[in-house]
Amino acid sequence: MMDKLRIGVVGLGMGRSHVHALKQMDDVEVHALCDVNEGILNETAEQYEVPQRFTNLDELLRTDIDAVLICTPHFLHRDQVIASLEAGKHVFCEKPMAVTVREADEMVETAQRTGLKLALGFQRRTNPRDKTIKQLIPELGEISRGLYETCSMRTQAYYNSGAWRGTWWGEGGAVLINQAVHDLDAYQWWMGLPRYVVARAVTFAHDIESEDMASAIFEYDNYAQVMFQATLVNYPSISRFEVCGDRGALIYDGAIRIARLDVSLREFIATCQETWGHPEKPEWEDVQVPDEPSGHAVLLHDFVRAVLDDREPLASGEEGVKSVELVNAIIMSSVTGEPVEIP
Repeated sequence: MMDKLRIGVVGLGMGRSHVHALKQMDDVEVHALCDVNEGILNETAEQYEVPQRFTNLDELLRTDIDAVLICTPHFLHRDQVIASLEAGKHVFCEKPMAVTVREADEMVETAQRTGLKLALGFQRRTNPRDKTIKQLIPELGEISRGLYETCSMRTQAYYNSGAWRGTWWGEGGAVLINQAVHDLDAYQWWMGLPRYVVARAVTFAHDIESEDMASAIFEYDNYAQVMFQATLVNYPSISRFEVCGDRGALIYDGAIRIARLDVSLREFIATCQETWGHPEKPEWEDVQVPDEPSGHAVLLHDFVRAVLDDREPLASGEEGVKSVELVNAIIMSSVTGEPVEIP
Protein backbone atom coordinates (compact mmCIF):
# COMPACT_ATOMS: atom_id res chain seq x y z
CA MET A 1 0.00 0.00 0.00
CA MET A 2 1.24 3.49 -0.87
CA ASP A 3 2.00 5.82 2.04
CA LYS A 4 2.24 8.92 -0.16
CA LEU A 5 0.28 9.96 -3.23
CA ARG A 6 2.28 11.43 -6.11
CA ILE A 7 0.17 14.14 -7.74
CA GLY A 8 0.31 16.29 -10.86
CA VAL A 9 -1.69 19.52 -11.08
CA VAL A 10 -3.10 20.72 -14.42
CA GLY A 11 -4.15 24.36 -14.73
CA LEU A 12 -2.44 26.86 -12.43
CA GLY A 13 -5.15 29.48 -12.16
CA MET A 14 -7.21 27.87 -9.43
CA GLY A 15 -4.71 25.02 -9.37
CA ARG A 16 -2.04 27.18 -7.79
CA SER A 17 -3.98 27.40 -4.52
CA HIS A 18 -4.40 23.61 -4.63
CA VAL A 19 -0.63 23.20 -4.97
CA HIS A 20 -0.20 25.34 -1.86
CA ALA A 21 -2.70 23.18 0.06
CA LEU A 22 -1.15 19.90 -1.12
CA LYS A 23 2.33 20.99 -0.06
CA GLN A 24 1.09 21.17 3.55
CA MET A 25 0.10 17.46 3.54
CA ASP A 26 2.46 14.75 4.80
CA ASP A 27 0.92 12.03 2.63
CA VAL A 28 1.29 13.89 -0.68
CA GLU A 29 4.15 14.62 -3.07
CA VAL A 30 3.47 17.19 -5.79
CA HIS A 31 5.59 15.72 -8.60
CA ALA A 32 4.50 17.66 -11.68
CA LEU A 33 2.72 20.78 -12.90
CA CYS A 34 1.11 21.52 -16.26
CA ASP A 35 -0.05 24.82 -17.75
CA VAL A 36 0.01 26.40 -21.21
CA ASN A 37 1.34 29.63 -19.68
CA GLU A 38 5.06 28.97 -19.24
CA GLY A 39 5.53 32.03 -17.06
CA ILE A 40 2.98 30.90 -14.47
CA LEU A 41 4.20 27.31 -14.82
CA ASN A 42 7.85 28.16 -14.07
CA GLU A 43 6.99 30.61 -11.31
CA THR A 44 4.75 28.10 -9.51
CA ALA A 45 7.20 25.22 -9.94
CA GLU A 46 10.02 27.29 -8.47
CA GLN A 47 7.93 28.70 -5.62
CA TYR A 48 6.77 25.24 -4.49
CA GLU A 49 9.87 23.28 -5.56
CA VAL A 50 8.00 20.96 -7.94
CA PRO A 51 10.52 18.91 -9.94
CA GLN A 52 8.66 18.40 -13.23
CA ARG A 53 6.83 20.93 -15.38
CA PHE A 54 4.95 20.51 -18.67
CA THR A 55 2.91 22.57 -21.12
CA ASN A 56 1.30 19.42 -22.55
CA LEU A 57 -1.01 17.09 -20.61
CA ASP A 58 0.07 14.00 -22.56
CA GLU A 59 3.65 14.49 -21.41
CA LEU A 60 2.58 14.83 -17.77
CA LEU A 61 0.52 11.64 -18.03
CA ARG A 62 3.62 9.69 -19.11
CA THR A 63 5.27 10.36 -15.73
CA ASP A 64 5.01 8.08 -12.68
CA ILE A 65 2.42 10.18 -10.83
CA ASP A 66 -0.52 8.39 -9.22
CA ALA A 67 -3.18 11.10 -9.55
CA VAL A 68 -4.06 14.26 -11.43
CA LEU A 69 -5.86 17.42 -10.31
CA ILE A 70 -7.76 19.01 -13.22
CA CYS A 71 -8.22 22.76 -12.63
CA THR A 72 -8.82 23.97 -16.19
CA PRO A 73 -11.83 25.69 -17.84
CA HIS A 74 -15.05 23.66 -17.99
CA PHE A 75 -14.98 22.73 -21.66
CA LEU A 76 -11.66 20.91 -21.20
CA HIS A 77 -12.76 18.70 -18.30
CA ARG A 78 -14.25 15.79 -20.21
CA ASP A 79 -11.27 15.12 -22.49
CA GLN A 80 -8.63 15.77 -19.82
CA VAL A 81 -10.32 13.61 -17.18
CA ILE A 82 -10.85 10.70 -19.57
CA ALA A 83 -7.26 10.93 -20.85
CA SER A 84 -5.96 10.90 -17.28
CA LEU A 85 -8.08 7.90 -16.29
CA GLU A 86 -7.08 6.02 -19.45
CA ALA A 87 -3.45 6.69 -18.50
CA GLY A 88 -4.03 4.96 -15.16
CA LYS A 89 -4.25 8.07 -12.97
CA HIS A 90 -6.82 8.78 -10.27
CA VAL A 91 -8.51 12.17 -10.86
CA PHE A 92 -9.74 15.10 -8.81
CA CYS A 93 -11.65 17.47 -11.12
CA GLU A 94 -12.67 20.98 -10.19
CA LYS A 95 -16.32 21.94 -10.50
CA PRO A 96 -18.36 21.82 -12.62
CA MET A 97 -17.75 18.26 -13.65
CA ALA A 98 -18.57 18.96 -17.30
CA VAL A 99 -20.68 21.16 -19.55
CA THR A 100 -23.23 18.44 -20.38
CA VAL A 101 -24.64 15.35 -18.70
CA ARG A 102 -23.44 13.21 -21.60
CA GLU A 103 -19.85 14.32 -21.01
CA ALA A 104 -20.19 13.74 -17.25
CA ASP A 105 -21.63 10.25 -17.83
CA GLU A 106 -18.69 9.39 -20.09
CA MET A 107 -16.27 10.45 -17.36
CA VAL A 108 -18.02 8.26 -14.78
CA GLU A 109 -18.15 5.31 -17.16
CA THR A 110 -14.39 5.60 -17.75
CA ALA A 111 -13.67 5.74 -14.01
CA GLN A 112 -15.82 2.66 -13.42
CA ARG A 113 -14.21 0.74 -16.28
CA THR A 114 -10.66 1.57 -15.17
CA GLY A 115 -11.39 1.06 -11.47
CA LEU A 116 -9.88 4.45 -10.60
CA LYS A 117 -11.10 7.19 -8.26
CA LEU A 118 -12.88 10.23 -9.70
CA ALA A 119 -13.65 13.06 -7.26
CA LEU A 120 -15.16 16.51 -7.70
CA GLY A 121 -14.34 19.89 -6.15
CA PHE A 122 -17.52 20.39 -4.12
CA GLN A 123 -16.02 21.61 -0.87
CA ARG A 124 -19.39 22.41 0.72
CA ARG A 125 -19.62 18.71 1.55
CA THR A 126 -16.94 19.37 4.17
CA ASN A 127 -18.80 22.35 5.67
CA PRO A 128 -20.18 21.56 9.16
CA ARG A 129 -23.29 23.71 8.51
CA ASP A 130 -24.10 21.84 5.31
CA LYS A 131 -23.49 18.50 7.01
CA THR A 132 -25.76 19.52 9.89
CA ILE A 133 -28.57 20.46 7.48
CA LYS A 134 -28.28 17.05 5.79
CA GLN A 135 -28.62 15.37 9.19
CA LEU A 136 -31.64 17.48 10.21
CA ILE A 137 -33.81 17.29 7.08
CA PRO A 138 -35.04 13.72 7.77
CA GLU A 139 -36.51 15.00 11.06
CA LEU A 140 -38.98 17.10 9.02
CA GLY A 141 -40.71 14.02 7.63
CA GLU A 142 -42.33 14.15 4.20
CA ILE A 143 -41.22 17.38 2.49
CA SER A 144 -43.95 19.67 1.11
CA ARG A 145 -42.20 22.84 -0.07
CA GLY A 146 -38.97 24.79 -0.02
CA LEU A 147 -37.03 27.82 -1.22
CA TYR A 148 -33.37 28.23 -2.18
CA GLU A 149 -31.91 31.63 -3.09
CA THR A 150 -28.28 32.15 -4.08
CA CYS A 151 -28.00 35.73 -5.28
CA SER A 152 -24.70 37.58 -5.65
CA MET A 153 -22.92 39.57 -8.38
CA ARG A 154 -20.11 39.62 -10.93
CA THR A 155 -18.88 42.58 -12.93
CA GLN A 156 -18.63 42.74 -16.70
CA ALA A 157 -14.85 42.83 -16.19
CA TYR A 158 -15.05 39.34 -14.70
CA TYR A 159 -16.57 38.02 -17.94
CA ASN A 160 -14.16 40.03 -20.07
CA SER A 161 -11.23 38.33 -18.29
CA GLY A 162 -11.62 35.09 -20.28
CA ALA A 163 -13.02 34.48 -23.76
CA TRP A 164 -14.68 31.26 -22.54
CA ARG A 165 -16.56 32.91 -19.65
CA GLY A 166 -20.30 33.36 -20.10
CA THR A 167 -20.34 31.32 -23.32
CA TRP A 168 -22.28 28.21 -24.21
CA TRP A 169 -19.30 26.57 -25.94
CA GLY A 170 -16.79 27.22 -23.18
CA GLU A 171 -18.56 27.61 -19.87
CA GLY A 172 -21.84 25.90 -20.70
CA GLY A 173 -23.74 28.83 -19.21
CA ALA A 174 -22.89 31.38 -16.56
CA VAL A 175 -24.36 31.70 -13.07
CA LEU A 176 -25.81 28.17 -12.98
CA ILE A 177 -22.78 26.14 -14.03
CA ASN A 178 -20.10 28.27 -12.42
CA GLN A 179 -21.33 29.85 -9.19
CA ALA A 180 -24.65 28.15 -8.39
CA VAL A 181 -23.33 24.68 -9.20
CA HIS A 182 -22.05 24.56 -5.61
CA ASP A 183 -25.56 25.33 -4.37
CA LEU A 184 -27.13 22.79 -6.70
CA ASP A 185 -24.71 20.14 -5.47
CA ALA A 186 -25.48 20.93 -1.81
CA TYR A 187 -29.20 21.09 -2.55
CA GLN A 188 -29.40 17.68 -4.23
CA TRP A 189 -27.11 16.22 -1.53
CA TRP A 190 -29.67 17.32 1.07
CA MET A 191 -32.91 16.78 -0.86
CA GLY A 192 -32.24 14.36 -3.72
CA LEU A 193 -32.99 15.05 -7.37
CA PRO A 194 -36.50 16.23 -8.29
CA ARG A 195 -38.66 14.47 -10.85
CA TYR A 196 -39.45 17.58 -12.91
CA VAL A 197 -37.84 20.98 -13.51
CA VAL A 198 -39.71 24.02 -14.83
CA ALA A 199 -37.50 27.07 -15.34
CA ARG A 200 -36.75 30.41 -16.91
CA ALA A 201 -33.19 31.71 -17.44
CA VAL A 202 -32.37 35.21 -18.76
CA THR A 203 -29.50 37.61 -19.38
CA PHE A 204 -30.38 40.65 -17.29
CA ALA A 205 -27.32 42.88 -16.81
CA HIS A 206 -24.22 41.44 -18.51
CA ASP A 207 -22.98 41.49 -22.09
CA ILE A 208 -22.74 37.69 -22.34
CA GLU A 209 -24.59 35.06 -24.38
CA SER A 210 -25.69 32.94 -21.43
CA GLU A 211 -27.72 33.49 -18.26
CA ASP A 212 -26.95 35.77 -15.31
CA MET A 213 -30.31 35.05 -13.64
CA ALA A 214 -32.38 31.87 -13.45
CA SER A 215 -35.45 30.70 -11.55
CA ALA A 216 -36.80 27.17 -11.36
CA ILE A 217 -39.43 25.01 -9.72
CA PHE A 218 -38.23 21.57 -8.65
CA GLU A 219 -41.15 19.13 -8.31
CA TYR A 220 -40.91 15.72 -6.63
CA ASP A 221 -42.86 12.49 -6.99
CA ASN A 222 -45.11 13.46 -4.04
CA TYR A 223 -45.81 16.85 -5.72
CA ALA A 224 -43.62 18.75 -3.26
CA GLN A 225 -42.26 21.92 -4.86
CA VAL A 226 -39.09 23.87 -4.20
CA MET A 227 -38.36 27.29 -5.70
CA PHE A 228 -34.73 27.84 -6.74
CA GLN A 229 -33.26 31.18 -7.84
CA ALA A 230 -29.67 32.08 -8.76
CA THR A 231 -28.44 35.49 -9.91
CA LEU A 232 -25.27 37.49 -10.50
CA VAL A 233 -27.09 40.85 -10.39
CA ASN A 234 -27.64 41.09 -6.63
CA TYR A 235 -25.82 43.18 -4.02
CA PRO A 236 -25.68 42.81 -1.10
CA SER A 237 -25.59 39.08 -1.63
CA ILE A 238 -28.44 36.95 -0.33
CA SER A 239 -28.23 33.24 0.40
CA ARG A 240 -31.17 31.45 1.99
CA PHE A 241 -32.59 27.94 2.18
CA GLU A 242 -35.85 27.00 3.80
CA VAL A 243 -37.71 23.71 3.75
CA CYS A 244 -41.00 22.58 5.27
CA GLY A 245 -42.21 19.08 5.98
CA ASP A 246 -44.85 17.08 7.77
CA ARG A 247 -43.10 17.46 11.13
CA GLY A 248 -41.66 20.98 10.99
CA ALA A 249 -39.51 23.48 9.12
CA LEU A 250 -35.88 24.51 8.78
CA ILE A 251 -34.30 27.83 7.75
CA TYR A 252 -30.65 28.40 6.85
CA ASP A 253 -29.47 31.95 6.18
CA GLY A 254 -26.01 31.80 7.72
CA ALA A 255 -27.45 30.40 10.94
CA ILE A 256 -29.60 27.28 11.14
CA ARG A 257 -32.99 27.29 12.85
CA ILE A 258 -35.47 24.45 13.15
CA ALA A 259 -39.08 24.28 14.35
CA ARG A 260 -40.37 20.81 15.24
CA LEU A 261 -44.06 19.92 15.23
CA ASP A 262 -45.46 17.50 17.82
CA VAL A 263 -48.00 16.16 15.32
CA SER A 264 -48.15 15.11 11.68
CA LEU A 265 -49.26 18.19 9.74
CA ARG A 266 -50.84 16.09 6.98
CA GLU A 267 -52.83 14.11 9.57
CA PHE A 268 -53.82 17.30 11.42
CA ILE A 269 -55.10 18.89 8.18
CA ALA A 270 -57.22 15.81 7.49
CA THR A 271 -58.68 15.32 10.98
CA CYS A 272 -58.93 18.73 12.67
CA GLN A 273 -62.59 19.73 13.09
CA GLU A 274 -61.91 23.46 13.59
CA THR A 275 -62.38 25.77 10.58
CA TRP A 276 -59.31 27.84 11.45
CA GLY A 277 -57.48 25.20 13.46
CA HIS A 278 -53.74 24.73 13.56
CA PRO A 279 -51.29 22.69 15.63
CA GLU A 280 -49.65 24.17 18.69
CA LYS A 281 -47.10 26.69 17.43
CA PRO A 282 -43.55 25.34 17.83
CA GLU A 283 -40.58 27.38 19.03
CA TRP A 284 -37.74 28.10 16.62
CA GLU A 285 -34.55 26.53 17.92
CA ASP A 286 -31.05 27.78 17.06
CA VAL A 287 -28.97 24.82 15.93
CA GLN A 288 -25.40 24.56 17.20
CA VAL A 289 -22.88 23.58 14.53
CA PRO A 290 -19.65 21.69 15.28
CA ASP A 291 -16.42 23.64 14.97
CA GLU A 292 -14.38 21.59 12.52
CA PRO A 293 -12.09 22.18 9.53
CA SER A 294 -13.69 22.59 6.11
CA GLY A 295 -12.94 23.90 2.64
CA HIS A 296 -10.78 23.06 -0.36
CA ALA A 297 -7.83 21.70 1.62
CA VAL A 298 -10.05 19.31 3.58
CA LEU A 299 -11.72 18.09 0.40
CA LEU A 300 -8.38 17.61 -1.34
CA HIS A 301 -7.07 15.59 1.58
CA ASP A 302 -10.22 13.48 1.53
CA PHE A 303 -9.40 12.63 -2.11
CA VAL A 304 -5.85 11.72 -1.13
CA ARG A 305 -7.07 9.41 1.62
CA ALA A 306 -9.77 7.94 -0.64
CA VAL A 307 -7.03 6.80 -3.03
CA LEU A 308 -4.60 5.63 -0.35
CA ASP A 309 -7.29 3.87 1.70
CA ASP A 310 -9.25 2.61 -1.34
CA ARG A 311 -12.61 4.15 -0.40
CA GLU A 312 -15.14 6.48 -2.01
CA PRO A 313 -14.37 10.23 -1.92
CA LEU A 314 -16.82 12.68 -0.35
CA ALA A 315 -17.86 14.00 -3.76
CA SER A 316 -17.62 11.12 -6.24
CA GLY A 317 -18.04 11.25 -10.00
CA GLU A 318 -21.50 9.73 -9.68
CA GLU A 319 -22.46 12.57 -7.36
CA GLY A 320 -20.90 15.18 -9.64
CA VAL A 321 -23.22 14.23 -12.50
CA LYS A 322 -26.29 15.27 -10.49
CA SER A 323 -25.56 19.00 -10.36
CA VAL A 324 -24.92 18.96 -14.12
CA GLU A 325 -28.32 17.24 -14.50
CA LEU A 326 -29.96 20.18 -12.73
CA VAL A 327 -28.03 22.85 -14.68
CA ASN A 328 -28.88 21.23 -18.02
CA ALA A 329 -32.53 20.73 -17.03
CA ILE A 330 -32.96 24.39 -16.01
CA ILE A 331 -31.47 25.61 -19.29
CA MET A 332 -33.45 23.11 -21.39
CA SER A 333 -36.73 24.01 -19.71
CA SER A 334 -36.04 27.71 -20.29
CA VAL A 335 -35.26 27.15 -23.97
CA THR A 336 -38.20 24.83 -24.70
CA GLY A 337 -40.74 26.39 -22.36
CA GLU A 338 -41.61 22.89 -21.18
CA PRO A 339 -41.03 20.87 -17.99
CA VAL A 340 -37.96 18.65 -18.10
CA GLU A 341 -38.07 15.22 -16.50
CA ILE A 342 -34.93 14.14 -14.65
CA PRO A 343 -34.03 10.55 -15.61
